[in-house]
Amino acid sequence: MKSIVLPLFAMIILSLPLFSHAQVGIGTVNPKAALEILSDDSGIIIPRIGITSSTDATNVINPDTGSLIVSTMIYNDGTGGFFPIGFFFWSGSNWVSVSGKSGGDIKHGFQTVDHDGWYLLDGRAIASLPANAQNAATTLGLGTNLPNASNRVLKNTDGAEAIGSTQGTNS
Repeated sequence: MKSIVLPLFAMIILSLPLFSHAQVGIGTVNPKAALEILSDDSGIIIPRIGITSSTDATNVINPDTGSLIVSTMIYNDGTGGFFPIGFFFWSGSNWVSVSGKSGGDIKHGFQTVDHDGWYLLDGRAIASLPANAQNAATTLGLGTNLPNASNRVLKNTDGAEAIGSTQGTNS
């Protein structure tokens, strides 16, 4: 009888990991998700990497080799030359900003001069703008000149387009 009970007991003990959940808790012993980090006074740090473009899939790697996994998240620190700086996730073909930064609001109007912090997109040098507007333009990655929106229809980017790029024709 002892020889049957001992192997049965060993099988039960060895199979216990098969019935557990693969949850990880940091700061908690009862995680409520695949990963739960609990803290009253600290945050997490997402990897800080400088990407070179919205389609740069070489500066961020999949540690298991192969293509980047959709939803890979990074903090673009700007050191690769791509702006805006902030949080991005990989969509499978390009980096999509999740940090809330955008090219700004588009205001349609009949004004022919800058007014109340709004600047005409007329192709002029960014160096001709006030310092705060120059900083904003640099953060957006506009280069040396404002886009020229004269006689064009404006739209937000789809994540793969560069801010200030033009497409299509005027006819």
